[in-house]
Amino acid sequence: MRQAALILAAFLALMLPACGSKPQDLIVGKWETTDLAGKSMVGEFGKDGTVSMPIPLVGLRVDGKYKWTDDAHIEMEFNTGGLNRKETRKVEVTKETLTLTDDKGKQPHTQIWKRVKQ
Repeated sequence: MRQAALILAAFLALMLPACGSKPQDLIVGKWETTDLAGKSMVGEFGKDGTVSMPIPLVGLRVDGKYKWTDDAHIEMEFNTGGLNRKETRKVEVTKETLTLTDDKGKQPHTQIWKRVKQ
């Protein structure tokens, strides 16, 4: 009986870190990167599907919504100045790093973000 309890405890200890490790959970939070001029920028993904992203080199922010189209892609929609814009990005996310790639063009563009420590 004691051996069964130890095996169960070991199993739970191995499984708990896997909880919350889905990309849909990992993307939530604040992320930091730099623009082409080396200036720090912070973006944020909310659990409710909201997104706030900086506009590089301008110093402005755009707010919008995002949704997962599969486990590796998100679609972001922004409405700025009456213009509606949709962007799809390939997503690779860990607890510390977020990589967003526009893989639709001839030369893919990739942004690497680091999680902002709270």
